[in-house]
Amino acid sequence: MIAVVWRTRSSPCIHPMLVFIQNPYFIYRFHSHSHSGLGAMGVQFGCFARLTWFEYSWDIMEPVTYFATYGTLMLFYCYFLLTRQEYTYPDAEERIQLFRLHKVARKKSFDIEK
Repeated sequence: MIAVVWRTRSSPCIHPMLVFIQNPYFIYRFHSHSHSGLGAMGVQFGCFARLTWFEYSWDIMEPVTYFATYGTLMLFYCYFLLTRQEYTYPDAEERIQLFRLHKVARKKSFDIEK
């Protein structure tokens, strides 16, 4: 997605940025964030299952799961308030890639505005 935008502009310093954008590590970073989120959900499920079926009963764990779900909802609403876009996979991927692109461009002294 981002590479298409960079290809449409004609500038001599586009080529090094295209090399960076097409770098597999650049794309891997987003997928590692996605997999870590999946791992966190798995750990949360495991903790809740353990507490529900072995330590406590559902009567005690129901409010805990309610507040955990409500807390997650509040986090996604904070994301929406900060970015003014829904948290969808393609939008989040593009946002993280643009963040990394600007970070590396600033480090390598590229002018993105050209």
